[in-house]
Amino acid sequence: MTSTHFHADPEFLLTIFDLSSTAERKERIYKDRKGHTRIIKARPPKKGILPMGESTIWEKVRRGEFPQPIKISSRITCWRKSDIVEWLKSKQ
Repeated sequence: MTSTHFHADPEFLLTIFDLSSTAERKERIYKDRKGHTRIIKARPPKKGILPMGESTIWEKVRRGEFPQPIKISSRITCWRKSDIVEWLKSKQ
């Protein structure tokens, strides 16, 4: 059995949170169809490396339009920084 070792340098791997950007969201309170009150918490804006959100990045991965991520555990997915840099260069 062969194992794959990944460089542990945090500058080498990027997470979805490093890549994605999100707009500011104000707190909202509303009632759903059943009359339950829902509170959506406020969220500050976040500027990632890319000007797109998480769902857009994942959609591009599914369509083969974005580099494939590396699954480093059952709950952690990252991208090689070099793959992202090459992808950005290809878009210029």
